[in-house]
Amino acid sequence: MEGRRKHAGDGGRSRPSIRPAGDRKRHFILPRTDDAPANAPLPPGSDYEGPAFEFEEVVPGIYHARGTGSLSVGSHGAVIVNEDDVLLVESHISPAAAQAVVDEIEALTDKPVRYVVNTHFHFDHAHGN
Repeated sequence: MEGRRKHAGDGGRSRPSIRPAGDRKRHFILPRTDDAPANAPLPPGSDYEGPAFEFEEVVPGIYHARGTGSLSVGSHGAVIVNEDDVLLVESHISPAAAQAVVDEIEALTDKPVRYVVNTHFHFDHAHGN
């Protein structure tokens, strides 16, 4: 039957597919650029003290991003420093957390964050978009 899949343990019965193959949504954030107004407001929740993230270099150019507790970030992430730019894995729990990680990446490299990958749609991974 079209649009149905058999699942193990369902006694051979079929259930409707939840999402057709290829129907995945992709989310991206664009970091603040150098031409953004200097007085651009920070996202709500940006009032915290100290760094929001600590970065542990796993292998050269790849970092594990972990929240310090000074700002709710919701999830761990990764930073991949490429030859010309940076790929960020997870935009975290809020626009404030996303802005914090982008700002704090500047301590690792002067290359711009050009790409963001959200591993899945849960709020603690993607609501910084």
